[in-house]
Amino acid sequence: MVKINGSNFAVRGDISFVSGAPKAGKTNIINMMLASCFVDEFFDSDTTLLIESVNAGKNPVIYIDTEQPKPYTMGIVKKVMEIANLKKEPENLFVFNLREYSVEERLIWLEECFNHFANEHLYFIDGVTDFVTSVNNEEESNKFINSLMKRSSEKDTSIILAIHENPNGGKYRGHIGSEAERKCGGAISIQKDRDKQIHWIQARYLRGTSDFDPIYFYWNIELKRFALADESLRNAYKADKSKTAAERKKEELEHLLKNLFGGFKSKDKIDAQKTLTNILSCSAKTAERRIKEAILQDLVLYNDEEKTITLNF
Repeated sequence: MVKINGSNFAVRGDISFVSGAPKAGKTNIINMMLASCFVDEFFDSDTTLLIESVNAGKNPVIYIDTEQPKPYTMGIVKKVMEIANLKKEPENLFVFNLREYSVEERLIWLEECFNHFANEHLYFIDGVTDFVTSVNNEEESNKFINSLMKRSSEKDTSIILAIHENPNGGKYRGHIGSEAERKCGGAISIQKDRDKQIHWIQARYLRGTSDFDPIYFYWNIELKRFALADESLRNAYKADKSKTAAERKKEELEHLLKNLFGGFKSKDKIDAQKTLTNILSCSAKTAERRIKEAILQDLVLYNDEEKTITLNF
């Protein structure tokens, strides 16, 4: 079983999904899940972003990658060791790269893998759509998802799969995504605000348990890994996200004006517009419109006689 922030995410005998847009951090979260299988009872779960797993013991933990180049895949063992603070490689962690395989070869290999291992603790399949020839092939998609459900039940193991989200709307890709969402026991989404450089884990669907509060995290340069955002950072981000579009637009304009004035209180209006065209690499009309917006919102005061604008905040 894998718990996230106290809620059950992946349980034995079922399939679960990790989704997100490209580069949102899905693989890093899977690394955390892998590492959580090899920690002792005294391990600080903050290190794994509040992700916990029942200790694997000597039971196999299997990671299958269909997307990354082989060196990146094999580097996952080192990452797991670093996160879990292990001195040597876990003997029961098995990492495989199927990027160069065809769809047919991947399906055959996966079936042989299920037949080979016994008492598996967890499976991670990073790239579920690479086991069908098309994400919109209904017959193939249904057959593959149903086969995973059958195998998870037969082997009493948990199978966690990574899948991309569509750029607009956050839905899983294609028919295989729709089928996965209907059949899974747990689904989480990894999101990223590229401007703020903050990520979060969000519950999409959890069967038989309550949704957990979003877990905010960021890249810690000193630790050289993802770390939990502290309370002040979480609260600041939540407050920023709760602002209306108009409030955010006004703040952006204030920031632009501070840059424009550069410490001065007043500027010639025509000169200010010319400077603004360089700052924004925009047309003269766009710069003139931004100055008008600032005047209308009382961010600057306009002196008609002197043809100057004065910062008003």
